[in-house]
Amino acid sequence: MELFAVAVTGIVAVITIIFGIIMYILTALSHMKALKMMGYHTPWHAWIPILRYMAYADSVCRENGVTILGQQIPTNVFKFWWVLIVIADVVALKFSTLGSILNLVVMVICLGTIYIKMYARLEGKEESEVQVIGYLSGWLPIIAVVKFFLYK
Repeated sequence: MELFAVAVTGIVAVITIIFGIIMYILTALSHMKALKMMGYHTPWHAWIPILRYMAYADSVCRENGVTILGQQIPTNVFKFWWVLIVIADVVALKFSTLGSILNLVVMVICLGTIYIKMYARLEGKEESEVQVIGYLSGWLPIIAVVKFFLYK
């Protein structure tokens, strides 16, 4: 019986790893496409996780920065929003639920704001028109992957 449990665990682990690799490749390809469409100077940054987050922020920020929850954040500060995710992960080591909630809040607010700006620019719409799908994409980034692949 133990051998069966080990085999099932191994199969699940292999499937999970394969799924993770496929999702990583699809995310990088779709976001590289979106960065190219936005005229970003180094779209290949979509392949490197930290550079990806900085490229997203850099591609949507104007010279005066970005406004989140009514607060104006300078571009050079907003480029490092991903540091908040690292902090949330460190908090998760000690307080798992709190860290997970912080991580989700940061992703929805910061990544959601980035997606709102990307969608608005790529679709030629106002940010208010794509706000809901932008925040949903911050929560479930697979939405952005699908949307970016569907752009012509």
